[in-house]
Amino acid sequence: MIIVGAKGFATELLQVCFELGKTDDLLFYDDMTTDLPMYVFDKFKIIRTENEVRKYFDEKNNGFALGLGNPFHRAKMTSIFESWGGDLVSLISPKAVIGNYGVSIQKGATILANAVVTGGVTIGRGILMYPNSIVTHDCAIGDFVELSPGATVLGHCVIEDSVHIGANATVLPKLRISSRVVIGAGSVVTKCISEGKVVKGIPAR
Repeated sequence: MIIVGAKGFATELLQVCFELGKTDDLLFYDDMTTDLPMYVFDKFKIIRTENEVRKYFDEKNNGFALGLGNPFHRAKMTSIFESWGGDLVSLISPKAVIGNYGVSIQKGATILANAVVTGGVTIGRGILMYPNSIVTHDCAIGDFVELSPGATVLGHCVIEDSVHIGANATVLPKLRISSRVVIGAGSVVTKCISEGKVVKGIPAR
């Protein structure tokens, strides 16, 4: 498998890969950062070109996971890697709590330890849930949504595509957060939010 990204958040995913037994033949990809070493933690090779990616997909397997935050970048890199023949895969920590009833999670989810998804929740492609983020009952979460550490989405909410919910922010029940919204850290959202807005505060404005 290839992890897209090779520093910061990408290295956090190593622990999930270890927990899942997926460290064999693991590579990182970064074509932007010029001062990286050849290996992550002196063990996992960093590749930098499309040709290297395609060769790996042909010779090993075509799985890739998203080792970067930001909904826009996650969606963009998914599109690029799929055009190179890749298959977006999920990395869900066994230490996350995922409800057993009525939960649907599409491919490409990145869910870290201590994240919680309760019952009756649907989750789109490429979601990123950091530690201690929570999605409660009967919520619908769109594609490439990012829930920062401690973010909470309460029951019957609809979170559309590419929304970023900041650390320790709370979305109160029965709200719709439209696509590409950014919710600032620590905010409390009490009303529906229209597309592309940036909000913060208590209540969020």
